[in-house]
Amino acid sequence: MGSIVVWNVCGLGGRDKKRCVRNLGRKFSIDVLGLLETKMENITDSIISSVWGRHARDWYAVPSLGLSGGILCIWNPALFCVSRCSIAINGRILHVEGTFTRYNLNCMVSFIYAPIDGILKKELWDYLINFKDSVSTPMVSCR
Repeated sequence: MGSIVVWNVCGLGGRDKKRCVRNLGRKFSIDVLGLLETKMENITDSIISSVWGRHARDWYAVPSLGLSGGILCIWNPALFCVSRCSIAINGRILHVEGTFTRYNLNCMVSFIYAPIDGILKKELWDYLINFKDSVSTPMVSCR
């Protein structure tokens, strides 16, 4: 399967953090990058460029709620062809459905920002258990 890298960055606002993520991308050949807990309400193309570089990319972001949460997914469209993105559980999950073109493999990648609260965590896992049964393609859950 293609390479998927996921990192809870605990805030993406700083220059050093963006540089670190960009160096990670240079070191490894990444098809799909998921950044959890960006703590950013607005993500722009210039922020994406500072993280991914000038390489071909598409992206989808779930904004944070103040200084909590935020999910960013960036992918190389030549290697992972996305057909649909959707948000669930009040922005705590980003589902990205697509095809890894090298293998002609359709799958769903779910990026999960889990709550600390036990009741909310149970709600999230109950949702995921039911959701996975409704998905016909292979599913990767990243937390």
